[in-house]
Amino acid sequence: MERARSFGKVASMYDRARPHYPAALVADLTSGRRLRVLDVGCGTGIAARPFVDAGCEVQGVEHDPGMAQVARAHGLTVDVARFEDWHSPGAVFDLVMSGQAWHWIDPVEGPRVAADSLLPSGHLAIYWIEYRHQPDVEQVFAQVYGELAAGLLHSSHPLGMLTDGERSVALAASYVNALAASDRFQPAVVRHYDDSRTYRTRDWVDELPTHSDHQLLPQATSERLFATLAGELDALGGTFTVGLRTHLVLAWRA
Repeated sequence: MERARSFGKVASMYDRARPHYPAALVADLTSGRRLRVLDVGCGTGIAARPFVDAGCEVQGVEHDPGMAQVARAHGLTVDVARFEDWHSPGAVFDLVMSGQAWHWIDPVEGPRVAADSLLPSGHLAIYWIEYRHQPDVEQVFAQVYGELAAGLLHSSHPLGMLTDGERSVALAASYVNALAASDRFQPAVVRHYDDSRTYRTRDWVDELPTHSDHQLLPQATSERLFATLAGELDALGGTFTVGLRTHLVLAWRA
């Protein structure tokens, strides 16, 4: 919970620095329809805004007031609450979605609340981004984190150091199994969307503090880490391309 509460103090940076989701994902989930959408753990509204642009009506639920404030500044309607404690006005949503946030949700209560919020034909979409780096960038991470923050090297999400998407495979399986155990959803399917983003050194160093494990580093450690990373990445040319694979777990209400 300490990690979950760490985002509000960097909410504006989070909104500016985090990658967005591929247009193909939004197109697949809407199929050209104007849906009523519930965004669970909506954060600053990065996942929600493309649905609004597609003509959907979006209701957000976010436990962090600082993140919700930024989302509201973008024109989104947001309730500040834990999703497990939030009560919808009934089964009124076509789509319940959660981008990069479902891992904070209780695996038993979350599916129940989601199912209760969905229309009979509605569906639940859980998705997240996996980062894939080039070998020269991985080498920089291995060197710098190995010296300054070794505990993050093979566990921190943005570093993408687990091979063959091992973490995402396990995460997808845990979501599929939890939805099956709830008896509230039809068997889930898993889909993938590949994209990329070219970062400048400054863009990457701005993004890292928006990840909870980096946010919790001692200030002296994080300052030295980010300065050293910036120097090493600038030595590679100052820009680098990151592969972004979005994983989707999709299930219709039973």
